[in-house]
Amino acid sequence: MAGQMRPPSFSISRPHSADSRDEIFLFSQFPATLPAFVFSVVGLAAGDCMEGELGQRVAEALVAQSAAPTGRPVIVAGSPGSGKSRLLRALAVRHTWPLLNTNLALAQVLVAVPEAERAYRVGDAMVDAADEAAGTSGVLLIDDIELLFTSALKVNPLKMLARIARNRAIAAVWPGGWDGTELSWAIAGHPEHRRWPAERAMVFAVI
Repeated sequence: MAGQMRPPSFSISRPHSADSRDEIFLFSQFPATLPAFVFSVVGLAAGDCMEGELGQRVAEALVAQSAAPTGRPVIVAGSPGSGKSRLLRALAVRHTWPLLNTNLALAQVLVAVPEAERAYRVGDAMVDAADEAAGTSGVLLIDDIELLFTSALKVNPLKMLARIARNRAIAAVWPGGWDGTELSWAIAGHPEHRRWPAERAMVFAVI
């Protein structure tokens, strides 16, 4: 987030496309026909997102999962500026649910770990950060997860989120693309491009 300091070793850089057009390259085109749980909140303020159908559906999914965690994370996907983080912040305020800044929490831990050991420590560090942020809450909101996509850490971000969702309901902002069946990072052809089937996640798209 703007104004927050990150250790130099963990500055977040997003992979650029050939024409380097801002952040657009991160996102696959959204499918022409979207599933029933996809709602448009373009142009709405955070409070409107919370009061609208999308906010209600995300909240309902989290409450249901908190009663019996299934390891199935709620993912909020969408293009830059579409309202993903605003939605989570509104949910945090409305329900007093904790909100974790993943980049900041992990950087604070891993900066003291030798570079060769970070890939082995990141999983436990992420779980510890989630446990600390959640406290006794049955719901945890997770934002700023770009650090999990760092190739040197060798993390499967979706599997990591599923691991955390075994113990509590979670909703996470996804900073990459979603095409209706798979979540992705970077565009096809880029060295850092990766895709993950999303059948074990509940994806809500802000479009």
